[in-house]
Amino acid sequence: YGTLRPGEANHHVLAGLDGTWCTGTVRGVLYTARWSGLDGYPALRLDPAAGPVDVRVFTSPDLPAHWNRLDAFEGPGYRRVRTEVETPDGPIVAWIYECLQPPPEPPTRVPAP
Repeated sequence: YGTLRPGEANHHVLAGLDGTWCTGTVRGVLYTARWSGLDGYPALRLDPAAGPVDVRVFTSPDLPAHWNRLDAFEGPGYRRVRTEVETPDGPIVAWIYECLQPPPEPPTRVPAP
């Protein structure tokens, strides 16, 4: 999930930040349809009862100095929240951008592995 990860449309927003990426999953519902003026960008609603959604986690000592800029980039349709991420090395707590309001379209159900 996310357009800031490597290979996605908005990865350039993290240009110049030193850090590392790892894979993981969160529990939630992923929406990929065009909705709420976001023109097809994905939206995630966290839900501990839902299935896993693949994510990439960026770890960087530079992030705290850039949170305001990243929050503004993500815009008013998303909020940054702390959540547990299951990684190959075990659970971690990370920030993720969650959509504030579920889209009216049905979600893209991500099957459990």
